[in-house]
Amino acid sequence: MAIATTVVVYIQDRFGWRVGFAVPVLAMFCSALMFLLGSPLYVKVKVDKSPFSGLIQVLIVAFRNRKIRLLPGDCYNHSNDIDHGGLRFLNKACVVRDVDIGSSGSNSRGITTVENVESLKSLIRIIPIWSSGILPFVNVLQTFPTLEAEKMNRKINSRFEIPAASFSLFMLLTITIWIPFYDRVMVPFLARFTHEPRGLVGST
Repeated sequence: MAIATTVVVYIQDRFGWRVGFAVPVLAMFCSALMFLLGSPLYVKVKVDKSPFSGLIQVLIVAFRNRKIRLLPGDCYNHSNDIDHGGLRFLNKACVVRDVDIGSSGSNSRGITTVENVESLKSLIRIIPIWSSGILPFVNVLQTFPTLEAEKMNRKINSRFEIPAASFSLFMLLTITIWIPFYDRVMVPFLARFTHEPRGLVGST
């Protein structure tokens, strides 16, 4: 990202769009060529089915068993090591109630496994973290800051001028500097007052 907003943008601004687009095309060609040349060295695992099929099955079975009431002594398919915290309604997809489980881990009622349930829970829990990065990247991709930068005095000296499209790099640098600063300086400082290892106390 940093190279794209600095080197490539400078080449486009200095030598024109033809040369500017030729550089990414050449870089993509080299990366694809290296990928193909290194293909014999990769560890290839044959996938029997789609990894998303098990996650979809969890949702279907959990909805089908939505009227089941979970009890403390319930048994679960393949393992009883299941999280009883948040998203407990998904546990209904793998709860076993007087059913004979075969060696394949499923039965006629389509009960899924604990592994699939926990995988779906983990996927749902990272959605807020993933979504928090949408707004910064939307801001980077907007053209309005570039139009503003074109009206600014961007000259460093008589020979060099910062391209307008490279101004988005400053936001990336701010995030890159702020995250280690918050983790290494702010969190230990706040932990002295909140007595929490994460610094700030989350609302419950």
